[in-house]
Amino acid sequence: MPPRFLQQLTLRKFSRRPPPRSISECDDNMFRRGAILSNRPIGNLPSTFMPLAVEGLHIAHHVADAVHVQRSGRQAIVLFGYAICSMTGVDDGARIAEILLNCLTRGPETLYNYLQTLGGRYVVAFRDGDRWRLVNDAAGMRSLYFGRSATARYVATHVNLIAMQDVDAPPRKMASRLGYPGNLTPLAGVYLHNPSTVLALDDFDTARPFLLGASRSYTPQEVAAAILRRGRTQAAALARPGDAVVSLTAGVDSRMTLACLLPTADRFRFFTYDNGAAASLERDVEGAQALAASFGLTLRLVPVPAAPIRRDLLRVLANNTMQEHGQKLAQALVDAFGAQAGRHVRSNIGEVFHVSDIDKFAYRARRTIEDYRDVAAAYRTLAAYPPDSAVRVDEAFRFWSEKGRHGESRLSMRDAYFVEHRMASWVANVLNEQDVAFDTTILFNTRELLNMAAAVPRRIRATGAIPREVFRQSGYDLTRLPINGKSWR
Repeated sequence: MPPRFLQQLTLRKFSRRPPPRSISECDDNMFRRGAILSNRPIGNLPSTFMPLAVEGLHIAHHVADAVHVQRSGRQAIVLFGYAICSMTGVDDGARIAEILLNCLTRGPETLYNYLQTLGGRYVVAFRDGDRWRLVNDAAGMRSLYFGRSATARYVATHVNLIAMQDVDAPPRKMASRLGYPGNLTPLAGVYLHNPSTVLALDDFDTARPFLLGASRSYTPQEVAAAILRRGRTQAAALARPGDAVVSLTAGVDSRMTLACLLPTADRFRFFTYDNGAAASLERDVEGAQALAASFGLTLRLVPVPAAPIRRDLLRVLANNTMQEHGQKLAQALVDAFGAQAGRHVRSNIGEVFHVSDIDKFAYRARRTIEDYRDVAAAYRTLAAYPPDSAVRVDEAFRFWSEKGRHGESRLSMRDAYFVEHRMASWVANVLNEQDVAFDTTILFNTRELLNMAAAVPRRIRATGAIPREVFRQSGYDLTRLPINGKSWR
């Protein structure tokens, strides 16, 4: 059982309306791309959800979203969301589920090896014998939450889907712009799953087969070659429908994504946000425009509304996410592209290839990041937590580290924090908000690439050696224009 304080943690400033308890509050966009799974039949669901039962696993999912099921004897696979094999470019859900089942019949290790190369934003449930286990994508971009009632256990893509069930989960308050500390959520007794672990449905026990840390080091040249190879394979598949949109900025991560997309760039639509008059944002818009012009790309400016967002959309977003981050961006995307406007390619996660916010904290504070206490100190500073919260935030990250089984991994705590907390807790909720417009994928979101990057010594990564190699090997002059206003020549 989690420590008692996790049921009671209360911090200042942030509050939100209670999660939905009645299906009458839900409309067609509520919990889009959502699913909930349980060991018992599921009730009190939105009218847009349909039930499904597979080998003792009870599932309910949004009717607009496909669920792919494959079974063989006592083994089964259930796939939600978008998955793409970064080795082959296969992104047909039914085919991916078939491959996953074929791997499972050869043993869990074969399944885990295949999941190392699987990109996208997805959840996989698999049954091997009598137990159902679940795993999501490499950085947890398709969120996965778990909680229990007196008689049932629930796992869901949206925390409020669990809140609608008969669970003892009173609201929790907090004050951070970077998500909740550790794997906490707005509801006491409901937790965020760590994407480097596999979760058992019957007892919520975890195992850590992923992001263990590489057994050897990699060079920036090797990692850059893998990024381009895997990224371009995914880009070719995403380009086929011709309806994918790409958010373009003047930053390093966006430039790395562009290096992968340029061979098929004529099949993508590019846009950047126009946030108004802030000087830093103006530079970002100007940088994106110059970049698009230099490669002959058509770039659309998407204005971000200054006025409060529409009440109908606000109601949806308040239920779809566990914390509000960029609601005006969600409205901007709906206004610009309409609802469900194809696949969206973003460029997050790229910071793991160079410098992330926790690296900057460690440098400025002259502090090493060795265990959960150091991670908690970084989080409190980056999230501007009040000093009197220190003990409880430390305990939250201790539970996060234990549940994530970090003691079984060679991965540095800096990389664990970035991938398993900053991305899974914060960025995933940004994508949940944007689900009202389109599903999002990130070309770097594979365990293979993250593990390779983490195996490059940090002092080398901090020099920008990996993105420089990506630009050099790309075959395009990607550094002739400044990156974030600075020359990379």
